[in-house]
Amino acid sequence: MFFTIYKVSNDEYKEYELKQSNITKLTTTSINSLFIQYEMLLDMLIEQIESFSDYKKIEKLLNHMIKLNPSIIVSGISSPNGDIYISSTNDKKLELYNLKEKKETKETFIRTLNSKKMVIGRSYYVKLFDKVMIPMRKAIRDKNGKVISVITIGVDVNKILSLLSDNEHKTYLFRGFDHYIQVIKDNKKNGYLIYDKKISNKFIKYITNTAEKKYKIPIDILKNSDEVSNIFFKEYFSEDIVFASIQYIKRFDLYVITQINKDIIEDEITEQIYVLIATFLIIFIILFILFKYISENEVKKQKALYFQATHDQLTNLNNRKYLTSIFKNNEKYDPFILFFIDLDNFKSINDNYGHTYGDLVLKQVASRLKKLQVNKDILARYSGDEFLLIKYNLEDTKIEEISNQIINTLSKTYYVDKYEFNIGSSVGVSQYPKDSEIIDDIKRYADISMYEAKKQKNSFKKFDEEIKQSYFRKSKIEYELKNALIKNEIYLVYQPQIDLNGNIHGVEALVRWENKNLGFIPPDEFIKIAEATGQMISLGRYIMKTALSEIKDVYKKTGVDFQLSINISVKQFMEKEFFNKLFEYLKDNNFNKDLLTLEVTENVFIEDFNYILTLFDKLINQGIKLSLDDFGTGYSSLSLLKKLPIDELKIDKSFVDDILDDEISRNMVQSIISIGKNFHMEILAEGIETIEQKRMLNEFGCDLFQGYYFSKPIKKQQLEEYILNLKKDK
Repeated sequence: MFFTIYKVSNDEYKEYELKQSNITKLTTTSINSLFIQYEMLLDMLIEQIESFSDYKKIEKLLNHMIKLNPSIIVSGISSPNGDIYISSTNDKKLELYNLKEKKETKETFIRTLNSKKMVIGRSYYVKLFDKVMIPMRKAIRDKNGKVISVITIGVDVNKILSLLSDNEHKTYLFRGFDHYIQVIKDNKKNGYLIYDKKISNKFIKYITNTAEKKYKIPIDILKNSDEVSNIFFKEYFSEDIVFASIQYIKRFDLYVITQINKDIIEDEITEQIYVLIATFLIIFIILFILFKYISENEVKKQKALYFQATHDQLTNLNNRKYLTSIFKNNEKYDPFILFFIDLDNFKSINDNYGHTYGDLVLKQVASRLKKLQVNKDILARYSGDEFLLIKYNLEDTKIEEISNQIINTLSKTYYVDKYEFNIGSSVGVSQYPKDSEIIDDIKRYADISMYEAKKQKNSFKKFDEEIKQSYFRKSKIEYELKNALIKNEIYLVYQPQIDLNGNIHGVEALVRWENKNLGFIPPDEFIKIAEATGQMISLGRYIMKTALSEIKDVYKKTGVDFQLSINISVKQFMEKEFFNKLFEYLKDNNFNKDLLTLEVTENVFIEDFNYILTLFDKLINQGIKLSLDDFGTGYSSLSLLKKLPIDELKIDKSFVDDILDDEISRNMVQSIISIGKNFHMEILAEGIETIEQKRMLNEFGCDLFQGYYFSKPIKKQQLEEYILNLKKDK
């Protein structure tokens, strides 16, 4: 509204400025033209007078001129001394006087003697005619330019007034050199006396400073620019604030001023503002009612949306967003204990019966947990089958009791339609602020504890120092592993694989990592972390490139070619570029594809089986061998084994360890060897530590042997020495 008022006010002032400037320009042009006409008339009279020598003829000419131009009241010719010696005699005879001595005419008469142009005299009241007269004079000169006489015409001021605006815009003229009012509308307060007093120098200076301040240029430049100047000032006659437009007529040294009282403009603006305010108030009232209605509905919607956003749609429990909204890491809260609950074997319900039944079970889980909720307790569904129960000011001694209540409550049979479901729950517990004052840490610690409990299932685990140190170690390993390759901390060792004749059949490339801060980290510890954090791709590529390069070098130095086995993780196989990258490295090292074996574990088959099978076929077609590692410990079945293009079966060390003492282990090993032979696979046993184990495996039909009995995993240079020693012995 204020902007609109400002805009309307500004536009109104601009409109008045434009209107008044146009009036001033039009008035200036009209007056200038009129005065030029009078000057031309004087020139014509002078031309005719110069041809007359008889005063009577000149007087007759002046009288005739007055008859033709009624705006001229009187005319006459005076000597350079100021004495009038010829005067018009129309109707009334003007009293003759000396123009050089009369105060109203003296100054401009002298200026006429010194000027070749027409000079406009001071306006003054002539009682004889009861009119204000404007004298206009021009000097008559001889051939040598000497003034011989001065011709004067007295023009009725009403002729000039007729050119001035006749509305709220008041126009008047004053002279530049002496500041006398030249033409102004009849002022009842001052009457004709207004022409007797000139405008004070102080007021002229005030106007001049105001104009210079606004336009930032000197007044001499401003007045000679022929442009209209628009300024506010206190009027000289009344001291009212007026808005004035001023233009200077240089030829006649006259200022034309058109002004309007500021109150008139402000009254019109005020009237428009009142209309605007009234309009705005009406609009605001309508908008207020409308927005109030919208706001009330919006509040209802917001409450509904907030409930939806902070509650689980299925169970109507609080959700993760709700927990985030009430817990801030930089605030303090009453002590509480967080129970992180995860359902055991819930996935099998969704997989076997569908998500509809799974959802119905989750509703029953929520209903049971609500019964354990008291006072200020907070219960939330954290994600799929994970729930959080927060209990305030609970004693440590009650943790086990509450945990067992949760486990027992959730372990009872669930009845959905005609089906019965039995699931368990694993509970992780953390305490605020005992374990941490950071809320995110409290949730994380409870989550970690839950995963520890999940190893046993249907049990609970309270966060403690051991879990904390295990978590921190994993975090440190994850952090250090990011730069392990850059720091050259990762390296390879090779464990020989021996055939029945004691010759080297091949080597298995094994990755090792030694860190300055953590020391030696076992592969089974950091490989899992690499797979979980997405670092296995870069690590796997390093292993392939390094193994192919180093073994190629061993071939050259020993003169012996043998099989190279490289372990490939599930993550590597599922990478789009795996096949292309492998053959890029083979090409870079000019490595014989027939000498490469890729070892895979049975968990590779839990991924997209069709994709894996297609990839294996492509590898086999290129001459690369596949070995199934740790057979008998994972997910594989005979029907699955039948479909896979496996060249080699590796017996896991766990079976070999007990082969001498445990009949079940012996039978298992024999069965694996029999299965492998039936599928035309080579059988390799790993983890052999004694000659007795080797002999028994030999008797069972095992083809290849690997273990500390033959050699521990060794670096490249030691491998070269090992092979050369074998070669020498042979």
